[in-house]
Amino acid sequence: MRWVRWTGGGLLVLLLLSVVGWRLSLEIPERVRRAEAALVDAAAREGVAIAYGGLKLHLLHLHVSIDNVVLRDALADLPLGSARSIDVSLSPLRFLTGDFPVSRVRVRNFHLEAGERNRALYDRWMSTRKEGPSPSLPEILLVDGSILLTPPGTLRRFQAVVREVRIRDVRFLGTHVTASLERAEGDVALPEGAGGVWPFPSVEADFFYKDGVLRVRKFKAARDSASLRLSGSLDTRKRIASAKASGEVDIAGWIAAGAPGSSLLRRGVRAGKAEFSVTADGPWNDPEGEARILLRNAGFAGSAGAEVEAELSLRHRVLRLARAHAKLWKGALEADGVWRIASGSFEGKASLRRVSLGSVPWDTLGVPISLDGTADASVRVGGTVDRLEGAVSLSLPGGIERTSSTGGTGPVLRFPMSLDAVGSVTGSGDVRVDSFRLLAGKAESGGGGEGSITGRTLRLRGSLSLLAGKAA
Repeated sequence: MRWVRWTGGGLLVLLLLSVVGWRLSLEIPERVRRAEAALVDAAAREGVAIAYGGLKLHLLHLHVSIDNVVLRDALADLPLGSARSIDVSLSPLRFLTGDFPVSRVRVRNFHLEAGERNRALYDRWMSTRKEGPSPSLPEILLVDGSILLTPPGTLRRFQAVVREVRIRDVRFLGTHVTASLERAEGDVALPEGAGGVWPFPSVEADFFYKDGVLRVRKFKAARDSASLRLSGSLDTRKRIASAKASGEVDIAGWIAAGAPGSSLLRRGVRAGKAEFSVTADGPWNDPEGEARILLRNAGFAGSAGAEVEAELSLRHRVLRLARAHAKLWKGALEADGVWRIASGSFEGKASLRRVSLGSVPWDTLGVPISLDGTADASVRVGGTVDRLEGAVSLSLPGGIERTSSTGGTGPVLRFPMSLDAVGSVTGSGDVRVDSFRLLAGKAESGGGGEGSITGRTLRLRGSLSLLAGKAA
């Protein structure tokens, strides 16, 4: 009886498999043909023309292979992409339940290009986008291809070799996208000529997207002389962002590559290594965050191997320089300040201690003479862009020596000197000296005046007091 039961059960299972196989052999080819025609028609309605060389159905492995696929923007009559081969995996369960029968799409040896010229096609897609839950997408795998993007905005051109891009739906988490790009290059446009070439040839990304929320698990861009790491989330509906970023940059390599901001860096810092970290959180129009910047062995003009550290914070539309410290020109720089973005007003102070005047790049600063000695200085400023008020204090405890451009020496003043001045500068370059006090040894001078930065003029009036000695 046991043998009869096993034999009967086996025959029943074999009969069921035969019936299911016969049913699938009738259903799958017909559904594939209908799906093929529906896909071409649906793409045409969306403004995309599809052409391909051949299509083969493999019932044993339940997948469809398509060769030499070409996509075109039918509205602008421009190429969108091409692929040498596309493998479409079919799901018998989805066939039986009536769902979209494709479970996976693998694209090999492809090329995709899109940009501003396809704006009409993108506008059409956005206008026909339906609200509500979207159907489950099959897993999409792009392998061994290339992309060329020409979007409007800051990133004008971006192209890269695609090692792998994987797109799939994950329950409760949304659409999961991972990407690995190599040999990336492009053009970045920034205001005031601060743009340059895309600096990172290697890019890796891992993020989720669901209900208008983009969650970045990892974004890493790197080159031999720089790296950037980013993570966080972006809610496009509530317009709220939360992000953390950090990275390192070799300044000389960044400038040599022509990366964004290299033209500005070349004017001040020409060598060294920069490290930074940034955190941001809150609405797009009123974010809050902190930033820290560290420069090691920085090559400032006239000061090789400088060390700079700065900490900034943004709260309630107030940008605060909490602390800035630098070892510069054989001295020490300390600075802090506040900028109120809503009113456009700012205030701050900075001080230099034990600076070697012989290390200051006077030619770069536009001063026609060179000085030698040791100096202490402090500056306090406040106001707006239209009018800036402040006070300046300069002390030369060991005197000053003028050095000519030919290497000779000029007058040597070996007595203590100090200067205190209070005044203002307008946006048009007009200078007003409310008061100044100059001490040179036992001599004292004080007064006020006015001048013009654009006109390179200065007029002073006041008094001179000599306690002893001779004067002419």
